[in-house]
Amino acid sequence: MGGNEISWHPRNLTITQRLIALTALAMLPAVAVVIFYIASLHQQKEREVHTLALQQAQMVSLEMERIISGAEGLLLSLKLSSTIQEFESQDCERYLAAVQAELARFLGFAVADSEGTVRCASTTVMEPLQIRDRPYFQEAVETGGFVVGEFSRSKFGELSSLPLALAMKDGAGNVIGVIMTEINPDWLRGRLEERNLTEGSSITVTDRSGVIIAREPFPERFVGTSVPEHFLKLVGAFRPGSLLLDDQDGTRSVLGYYPPAFAGTGLFISVALSTESAFREINASTYKSIAIAVIGAAAVFVIAWMVGEQLFRRPIRKLLDTISAWRRGNDTARTGIVDDGSEIASLAAAIDEYMDKLSADRVARRRAEEHRNLLVRELDHRVKNILATVQAIATQSFRNERSQAFEVFTGRLAAMASTHDMLMKDNWATAEICKIIETAIKPFNEEGRPRFSLSGPPMMIRARAALALSLAVHELCTNAVKYGALRTDAGHVAVKWMVEPGKDGFIFTWTERGGLPVSPPERPGFGTRMIERALAAELSASTDLSFPAEGFTCRVKCALSSIVGDDSSTEKAA
Repeated sequence: MGGNEISWHPRNLTITQRLIALTALAMLPAVAVVIFYIASLHQQKEREVHTLALQQAQMVSLEMERIISGAEGLLLSLKLSSTIQEFESQDCERYLAAVQAELARFLGFAVADSEGTVRCASTTVMEPLQIRDRPYFQEAVETGGFVVGEFSRSKFGELSSLPLALAMKDGAGNVIGVIMTEINPDWLRGRLEERNLTEGSSITVTDRSGVIIAREPFPERFVGTSVPEHFLKLVGAFRPGSLLLDDQDGTRSVLGYYPPAFAGTGLFISVALSTESAFREINASTYKSIAIAVIGAAAVFVIAWMVGEQLFRRPIRKLLDTISAWRRGNDTARTGIVDDGSEIASLAAAIDEYMDKLSADRVARRRAEEHRNLLVRELDHRVKNILATVQAIATQSFRNERSQAFEVFTGRLAAMASTHDMLMKDNWATAEICKIIETAIKPFNEEGRPRFSLSGPPMMIRARAALALSLAVHELCTNAVKYGALRTDAGHVAVKWMVEPGKDGFIFTWTERGGLPVSPPERPGFGTRMIERALAAELSASTDLSFPAEGFTCRVKCALSSIVGDDSSTEKAA
């Protein structure tokens, strides 16, 4: 994960986002109720469509049963005629032709003996004259009853039709022949057209093997073809039912069906109701409800946004603008919100009250600052006068005898005065350590041939530490001139300070090299005692003085808090 990525958290939401989230949460129950209601309506409508498809399939099945039963009754009455039973060709043909002329639902009638030879027919156009190879003839002879055959090529023309056959028996119950007829497919199509199907719906009638004998609509595409394989299991079912599937013309439909085993007619009846047509009204109602819900939700969100703008965002922006104005230095900026008891108004009143108090404190602090600056300037003037007076008195007192003690005294006095001037530039608060050391060593350095090297990180140290360090450096310079590295031309002094973690966070090191060989003194001098006491008193520092032959070394250690102030900063030296 990148270091600049911001993880999402509810606390990161804006006021607008919080209002929208709160509104959305408040609307969830209503949305859930609407979704449940729409789903319930769809389920109820689906059950209604399944029931309607099954009822319409039942009505078609009943009508087909009536047609088949009527045909059976007609064949039964015809076979009782002596003309038919005695196979009198001319009389039989005239009789069957007369019946055919009255009943357009049938393509024709024919009578065959027990051997399958056609003895008479309603029309002389009949090929072949043998029907013993026809399954319906064989079944009628075998069962001795009424048979609904399978869809096949008609004996009475070029059309294919559904054959119906009835066995004829003599007085002893022996089958002496078969009378048969075929249902006119055009007439059957007209009967299906009368049902006024809804858009996208269909009726299918098949024989017991699944061959379509009637189909509405698009009969020219389907009549004479077999139903798809997944429909065949429905043809062989034992009870009626309904299911959702894709119809043969690619329409998504609810199919109600009556199988041959249940209908008793030997036919499979199915009615497919298009889901698009059946659900059009409820879908339109659903879309309308969703549109109304969306518009209502949008209106709720807009109202929430407007209310949030008036009640939350505007006063909060006023609070933020007031605080920003204060940051820019406009002390007169106020929220101006009247405390009406609400939380935001109370907060605004508290901010205004705090700003009034803070403004008064600033005025008082500014006056105190001006007074302090006046006192500091007066104190600076008096200190300079005192130092000048002390120097004048010393000069007058030691006019005739300029001893080494006098030189030391005046040097310390000059170092104190220089440090005092530097601290006054920073209002007697802090000073840069490098400038303190440079000021203290300036009288002992040589122009064009520096005798000192300084290294260490930039640091701002407080006033008391600056005075103590300035006096200590001056004493070290004086000792170096008298006894150490500054006594010879080749001598050099390295001054180094550093900041390290730990108890002794500040370390100051003074190292002299290139001077005369040194040795430890028999007893500490005044300068040594002054360094140890001043640093110990002001900085709680520990000093370590060493006198190797190659040069004197002084190491000072103290806590970093003794050197820097609260507002100081340190950084590593490059």
